[in-house]
Amino acid sequence: ARLQANGPAAGGSVFVGGSWRNQDAQVPQALQTRIDQGASLVANATVEGTGGTVVAWSDVANPQSFTTARGLFSAQGGPLGGDGGRLETSGYRLDTAGASGAARAPQGAAGVWLFDPYNIVVRDLSGDWINNSGPPLFTPTGNDSVVDAGLIETQLNNGTNVVLDTHGDGLGSQAGNITIASAITKTDGPDDVSLVLQAANDIVIRQPIDQVGGVGADGRLNLVLRADFDQGVRDG
Repeated sequence: ARLQANGPAAGGSVFVGGSWRNQDAQVPQALQTRIDQGASLVANATVEGTGGTVVAWSDVANPQSFTTARGLFSAQGGPLGGDGGRLETSGYRLDTAGASGAARAPQGAAGVWLFDPYNIVVRDLSGDWINNSGPPLFTPTGNDSVVDAGLIETQLNNGTNVVLDTHGDGLGSQAGNITIASAITKTDGPDDVSLVLQAANDIVIRQPIDQVGGVGADGRLNLVLRADFDQGVRDG
């Protein structure tokens, strides 16, 4: 399947299962949303303008919510000018194994890809994904959401900001922690980009987050860490 909202002066909106951060009450929320590999959600500016908004969402407040986002997601700025757009993949639990895309802008400011579930573990999925047996299995019961470190690196290198922003369920089973279990390294790309980790509870960094190469031809990597930040609420 291909859902396309491209436009010469700006990208449009593609909402599957909900709106951006569920801010539009007119867009119903899905309990489960599945975007398989091979499907694409695209809202690019094709000439000069800002990229659009692409969302794959399921009700993040429901413990049965589950979003599978393995397709291509794109909200790029125009080749002649304009900023990058917004991508969001969110759900109480989230599976993005094999996902690809960008919210870059060749002639403007970088857009953003937002990952917005409860607990997140960032780890290298290449050993699970690149094999003949297909994508790794992911069951939503009792599992943290896993975001591929390689996917994050690709976005940073290609000029897309990345935001990991977790919720806490108040039940103790999903406190909203972010754990960096594999290294994240920016190695390429001329654009200044940001990696933002906003956790409802703890941020645990077990592997390096860094940038290699010069800052002349290669853009800077900005790192923002906000713990005890449940959608902006700090409750200790």
